[in-house]
Amino acid sequence: MVEAVKQGPATNAADPRLLAVGEVARLLSISIRATWKFVAAGRLPAPVRLGRSVRWRAAELDAWISAGCPEVTAESGARGAGGRR
Repeated sequence: MVEAVKQGPATNAADPRLLAVGEVARLLSISIRATWKFVAAGRLPAPVRLGRSVRWRAAELDAWISAGCPEVTAESGARGAGGRR
């Protein structure tokens, strides 16, 4: 018999989930507006654009949080996706 293994949110480095801005804001305990300001300032990993939708890779956010939330630079993978203005 195969036993299922439970994993908590964003604990797996290969976590395939994509998070919406509200989920990211909740994860970081900040407002949605502050989330967009962090993106504009290069303080968050860049989101992924899917058509008109903007999402963040859960695995990237988990790694970023584990690293102490460093500023994201172009060399470390920031990909501008813009936010609402």
